[in-house]
Amino acid sequence: MTAGRQVLLAATDGTLRALDGRTGALRWKKRWGADDDSEDTSYSLRDLPPFLVSHGKVYLAGHGTVEVYDAGSGEHRGRITVPGEDSPYDTVRINASADTVYAASDKTVTAFDSPTGKRRWRTPLEDGAAPRGLTVFEGSLFLKDDDRLLRFDARTGRLVWDADVQGGSVPAVTGDRVILGHDRKITCLRVSSAEPCGTMSTAGMDETLMGPGGSIVLVSRMNFVEVLSPDLRPRSEWNARQLLRGWGATI
Repeated sequence: MTAGRQVLLAATDGTLRALDGRTGALRWKKRWGADDDSEDTSYSLRDLPPFLVSHGKVYLAGHGTVEVYDAGSGEHRGRITVPGEDSPYDTVRINASADTVYAASDKTVTAFDSPTGKRRWRTPLEDGAAPRGLTVFEGSLFLKDDDRLLRFDARTGRLVWDADVQGGSVPAVTGDRVILGHDRKITCLRVSSAEPCGTMSTAGMDETLMGPGGSIVLVSRMNFVEVLSPDLRPRSEWNARQLLRGWGATI
């Protein structure tokens, strides 16, 4: 992820790092959820915490909290508490629009003003919620739970609809379609009504991402990537590991 002339990444040694975008030199690093580097820990790629950049600040999700850092200096700017069980296995999910940061725990979905950090709204979730991903799209906030997909009004936090959808993590949205990939298939629902608009078999896709021009990017655990057009027709496919090696990347 980029912030100005910096590249930000969460590393498997438990640190958030800012690298100079031109030279690759380390500008600053912070341990997840703390202000020092006292703990020596190793994490898998799937354990890396979600983070984002908004209005010159880095928001790093933790267990029941979102840590806020200055994107330029790495200075700790504050901590946002997101009510939940504070389980070590339930990391807060975050996303952002132009001036709002959204955070979901197993208890609530909360919207914060990015420039000031003030809370705009908070909506409780049903008991047993297990958020897997958040997506913001044209005034709507989509939350994927273990077996449900929820759509909220991004401005007010009002629940618009709640649909039963098994599997999937981060929803991808294009036009009036919201797409989820899971276990060799993708599922499509109408944004306006939550009515099903089709399913499609895939080559074992686990993640759905939003691509340019309304396209949908499907990613498997085996580094296989497939790109679909907004009407869900295949555009291209490739092996991401081979592509990165072609660019000279070390993976």
